[in-house]
Formats: sequence, C-alpha cells, structure tokens
Amino acid sequence: MKNILIHVVMLAGLLFAGINDAYSAGALFNVTASGAVLTIRTTVAHHAYPHAGIQITSSGYSLKNAGTECSPNADGYCLFPTSDTQPATISINGPTGKMNVVLCLDGLGPLSCQHVDDISVTATPPAPSMPGYLYVVDYNSSTSVAPASLCTLNQTTGAILSCVNSGGGATIPGAEGIALNSLGTMAYLTAEAVGPEVYQCSINADGTFNPCSTVTLATPSNFIAYYGTVTLNSAGTIAYYGGYDNFTYQPMVIACPINGNGTINPNCSDTGANNTSNYQIGITLNKNDTTAYLTSSYGTAGLTVCSVNGTVFNNCALKTGGSGFIFSTDLAGTVLNSSGETIYIVDNGANTVYGCSTTANNTSHFNSCFIAGSFLNGLTNVWMIAINPANTVAYISQSFGNNVYVCPIQGDGTFGACTSIPGFNGTFGVVLK
Repeated sequence: MKNILIHVVMLAGLLFAGINDAYSAGALFNVTASGAVLTIRTTVAHHAYPHAGIQITSSGYSLKNAGTECSPNADGYCLFPTSDTQPATISINGPTGKMNVVLCLDGLGPLSCQHVDDISVTATPPAPSMPGYLYVVDYNSSTSVAPASLCTLNQTTGAILSCVNSGGGATIPGAEGIALNSLGTMAYLTAEAVGPEVYQCSINADGTFNPCSTVTLATPSNFIAYYGTVTLNSAGTIAYYGGYDNFTYQPMVIACPINGNGTINPNCSDTGANNTSNYQIGITLNKNDTTAYLTSSYGTAGLTVCSVNGTVFNNCALKTGGSGFIFSTDLAGTVLNSSGETIYIVDNGANTVYGCSTTANNTSHFNSCFIAGSFLNGLTNVWMIAINPANTVAYISQSFGNNVYVCPIQGDGTFGACTSIPGFNGTFGVVLK
C-alpha cells in the first residue's frame, strides 16, 4: 500500500529457517489497510507463525476486537496466527488518519519485530440502531411517477410510520429488484425486461431519489432479466444481477462493474453460477463477499451456494433444508442476519419463511433449519425480505400484492405476529436505509 514506512528490529536472533531472506528484504510482514481493517501476512513462504503479535504505538487508536481477532498478552502485544497464505485481519478503533504499529513474529517475547508506520485508517461510522427508511419497489405502479415507495420508520420500534413517492422520475415498467450502496447514497433498480437495463438513482439526505438514469447493458448478449434482482458486494464495486440464459433457459447471474462515481459499467460478465433450477431470483452475499446464496423458481427445490471470487462464482452446490425441512420449488428472497450465522429463506410456494444455520454446513443440506414465519404469523404470498442490523425486525414484501409485512424477530430467530401494511401496488424488492 502507499505511504507505509517499515523497519525491522531483530530483538533476539532469528527464530525460523529462512527468516534471513525476509530480514534482508527489509520486512517480516506485508500489511494492507482497507477502511479500519488491517490484513497482515508474512513475507516468508511456507511458514506459519501461531503467536505473531501486534501493538499500536499511536495515541487515539486501539484494537477493536481484542479477544476475538487476537489474544491480549501481558507484555502489551495482542497475539494472532498468520502466514503468507492465511493472513490475519485486525480491526481498528480510531479516527480517520495515520497510525503506527509494531508487529512481531513471536509476540510472546516479543522477538523479531517490525515497525510499520503511517498506516492510513478510515474510521468506520457506527451503525444506527435502527434504519430510518424502507424502500419498496412497486411492480405495478401505473399511477405512480416513481420507481419505489419511500417509507419512514420509527427508529426505536421499526414500525412503518408513513410512505411517500420516492421520486426519481418516471415509473420503471416491471420494476422488481433494488439495492443500495453501503453509504446509502446510490440506489440501483432492475426490471423484468429484455433489454436488460439497470436504473441508477442518487439519494438525497431525506431519502428521496434524484432523477434516475438508465444504463442498457451491453454484455452478455444471451442474458435475459426475469424476476430481475440485484445485489452489491460490500465495497460497492460490483453489482450482481439475476436472470436466465436465453440460449439454454438456465438461471444466470451476471456481474457488472461499478465505476468510481457510482455509475454502472454496461460491460457485464457471466459469473458462471450454475444450478438445476430455473429463473434466478434471490442473490445474497455474506459480509466477506466469499459466498453467494442463490434461489430460483420452477425448478429443483433448494438453494445454490457458490464460492465468490470477485466476478466469478464457482464450486456451486445445491443445498436443501435437511431432515424435516423440504423447500418448495418456488423460493424467492433471502437475507443473512448481521452475524451471518443465519440465512432467512422466503418460500413463496409454501408461504413460509425458513431460518437456516450457515455454520458447519455439509455439501448437500443445511445442518439445521427452523420455521421463522408462516400463515400462522399472518403471512401470505411472501416474496422478498430485509432485516434490520439489530436482528429485531423483518420486512417482507407480498408478490404482486398490496401489502408489506413488518414482523418482530424474537430471541430464537422466529417471528412474532406480523403487521400487514397496505397501500402498495405489486410489491417486490425491499431494502433498508
């Protein structure tokens, strides 16, 4: 990375064979910073260091997750394992600016250490306890002059207080999908269209859209948007758009680069995602952008889980609900809770929302699932879902219906009695801001 100064101090001799090469090169560790997270790997190949240590030497900065990302030691260092192939990630608390650290191959000593100076840190703003807005895409908004409804939320309870036209210009025919960037400054909407097209809208401080612009995608030519949904990676640099292959009629997910100014690059590529279902519907990525959960309809029952490498999906495997949990062939939206340990799966065919554990999965089914909500909670014709960061409220759209459901999430992950909010016109995509 730029402007990081390093120097090495050998405090008690060389600890491992081959360390001389790293010392003569002037560095024991390679450090990169992304926002307020450091990625630390060693420069020596084929060596793992189980007790590497870090100590911050700049005032105003501290280790955010000491005790989980590293283990505090009595000598002032926080210990963590790292190697050249399995780097450690260390989160930082502090203001935007530059900080200095000391890294040691053996923080117990500490022995064989390197000073790393002028690391640029960008402070992470604290997440609000409750989002302030909910966007609801109105598929059949023939009387609206906007692509979505903008609903103001009670930031204590999560209740919908009122909904207005989002602004943004003319109605988008067949609008279905919506995603926001992490800053909440840009909205991306997709529609059921042969085009296909993506609509990008900058967002004002009051949540309304400025006039949206249309981007007609140039590639790949065999991509057709149907039940079009869109999801962004955490960095906001890639938009993933679901549809199907016009040649094979198999589900298809494309990846579209997002330019530095937030606009969509029309030169998209096929991610290579594959499954045995039909129309691609839900696309959810984990917070590290390493795993994608895909749902489809009119095909094989189950979720397709793929590993993600930027614009490429691979190692895709179909997962079912396991013993006692048989998904229908008409799955819709998915969302992960804030820890990423539970994925909520909307089953439109069964009018049910499932919750499944994402940890310790095998290749064929989720290890544990439960019914989060159903008609017993007041749900019918459920489609897309969003949950707040505190994991206390779920918002669920009603496919081609006029309602949005607001459901309290209980301590065990199940829903309490859901409140039906009317007044919409063909609800599809939902997203929180």
